[in-house]
Amino acid sequence: MATSNSYTSPDAVCDLIMKGGITSGVIYPKLIGKLAEHYRLKNIGGTSAGAIAAAGAAAAEFRRHTQHTDAGFIQLKKLPEILGETVIVEGGKRSRLLSLFQPTSRLRPHFTVLLNALNVKLPGLAALETVFQMARHFPLVLVFGLALGTLLLWSIFFGLTAGNPAGAYYGALAVMGGWIITTLGIRYGFRGKTKNNKMLLRTLILWFLLGIAWTAIVTGLVSTLTIPVLVFSLEVGSLTLVTLLTSFVVLVAILVFFTRSMVSGLVENGFGFCSGLNAVGSTDPDALTNWLTGYFNELAGLEPTDSPLTFGDLWRGSRIQSAAIPAAKDRVINFEAMTSAVSRKMPYRIPFIRDEKEYYFDPDEWGRLFPKEVIALLKVRGASKGAYDPTTPSRSLYPLPEADQWPIVIAVRMSLSFPLLLSAVPLYAVDSTLEAVNTVRKYNKENKDQQPLPLPVSKVWFSDGGISSNMPLHFFDTFLPQHPTFAINLKEKHPDATDDNPDSPPKPGFEKWRVFLATGNDQGLQRHWQSPTETGMAGLFNFLKTVIETMQNWRDEIQFPYPGYRDRIVQISQSENEGGLNLNMSEEIIQALGNAGENAAQRLIDRFIEGKGWDNHRKIRLRNFLAQLDLELDDLDANQSVTWQTFLTQTATLSPYKMTLNEKKLAEETLKSLVDMAAELRKADQDTPSVTLTGHAPRPFSEIRITPRF
Repeated sequence: MATSNSYTSPDAVCDLIMKGGITSGVIYPKLIGKLAEHYRLKNIGGTSAGAIAAAGAAAAEFRRHTQHTDAGFIQLKKLPEILGETVIVEGGKRSRLLSLFQPTSRLRPHFTVLLNALNVKLPGLAALETVFQMARHFPLVLVFGLALGTLLLWSIFFGLTAGNPAGAYYGALAVMGGWIITTLGIRYGFRGKTKNNKMLLRTLILWFLLGIAWTAIVTGLVSTLTIPVLVFSLEVGSLTLVTLLTSFVVLVAILVFFTRSMVSGLVENGFGFCSGLNAVGSTDPDALTNWLTGYFNELAGLEPTDSPLTFGDLWRGSRIQSAAIPAAKDRVINFEAMTSAVSRKMPYRIPFIRDEKEYYFDPDEWGRLFPKEVIALLKVRGASKGAYDPTTPSRSLYPLPEADQWPIVIAVRMSLSFPLLLSAVPLYAVDSTLEAVNTVRKYNKENKDQQPLPLPVSKVWFSDGGISSNMPLHFFDTFLPQHPTFAINLKEKHPDATDDNPDSPPKPGFEKWRVFLATGNDQGLQRHWQSPTETGMAGLFNFLKTVIETMQNWRDEIQFPYPGYRDRIVQISQSENEGGLNLNMSEEIIQALGNAGENAAQRLIDRFIEGKGWDNHRKIRLRNFLAQLDLELDDLDANQSVTWQTFLTQTATLSPYKMTLNEKKLAEETLKSLVDMAAELRKADQDTPSVTLTGHAPRPFSEIRITPRF
């Protein structure tokens, strides 16, 4: 594929799909910037963090188209460095990436507790760290429980001190204080040093022995009675047991309090810790949605005071509102994202291709999710008089505008509603299966001379697109593509991967194991799976985890090894502490992931621009398509043709779905062509049985299916 290497106006065109992965999105900026040196990005899509990257790429491409400059892509490539910078948040230091996720004030302690636990990879140690953080952030229950425990210890010491209340008090206080000091000492002394379960068990045994030793010392010092060794041991055991039982009760109480307050806060905040906007009264750097709204405008070369970049701007390749919106296939830049209507149990692509005029939003609810300049663009059609929420009749509902008027940040936020981390997005729609809806419709139909009654609507929660399709490769696929559609998959590091590399030491992100792209038709046929080794409770949790991952990723996993797919899907591996829910990654890790994206882009360029990858890919797609036709037309014969032709002649111009005479003629010609094609294939098979379009086609075969478009 000979192309111009002009960064501002490359000859080659490509589509790009990026997989979701929360913080793994830092992989994409350098990848996009590198690809843009050789390709003009036409169709760009993704899910979750991939949707952020896709929108950023679309904005930079908009700037290149309108201002003939590569400045947007150059700016985008610097994003990993920007996200790795240290900023001051809540009086402390965090990476800018982590600062984008700002929980509500009510959920801030819970978020901090869970965030600290996520940074601990050893499950047992993570559980202990969670307990410690809960006690730290919810001290009132802890203090009350410790006071109760001290009282119980005092009752035991009261007998050992011959009824001396002061001595008993000091003894109880010393024991409780000693266990607390021992716990803190073990926690801080061994923090970061416990690497496996054996070390963790030894640490817990050491903690227990130190606690007993301290209890024995205090008992010996405080006791005023001379008692036998056996009795002394029993007393020490009793004090230890009371201390441990008190600690257990306190921790259970803290857990109950923590969980109840967290659940209540999550429900109140749309099932997420973070709304995406800055918390009320916050002076911290911009939160995720605030930042994205401004950042997309910057990449697009717009002024900070300009209204947010919209789908219509991308489609037209211009901000001239009077310009016509082109047909879908003629859009200058096409950006799409995936979201999940969890209330309706179905996936949606954004912009919506169905039902978009039937959805309503509440500006007050959305005002807690999107900046005011975004809400202003959505209220163009005014408040609806035809719909109301029966659960909250005072709620003002606005119909969503046409898709071209949507700011692209809405698509990103609806795709990036990772469950529990970010609030889900509420919309409202008319459920036509409800009797109440049909009753109102019937009344309005029978009383056309009166003011129509509004229809009751039901809430629909939209959550993360990765729930239903984490890498929507189907967005832009065609039978015979005119340009490649690249896809980026994110996966775990292979267990056999080593860090050997021609470079010494290897540049972070360019390790040998980091990126894979099939360079031959015999590569990428097999997929690694993790063999289950855990038993007991760990085995059960791992099994349930794989069940969820199967429901989420089965479509992607089927595509990866298929011909026509595996040669254009570049696989980027991440180690355990990279991407995903690792919100607090170091600057070095963020840089490594950013470099990995650049590495992946270079592999695609080497294969499809410098090599013969595009010609090979076209040959595979053509052979696939012809083989599919051969398979699908095999059961279409002349007898069926007569039946269908007769049926078409009799019903084409009748309701429902009636055709015009010209449409009927075209339909008859098309049907005849299909039957003739099937007959030709069958004749060839009969004359020379060894000659078929499937004989030497790439395997495994794919299939043409009629399936709902979403």
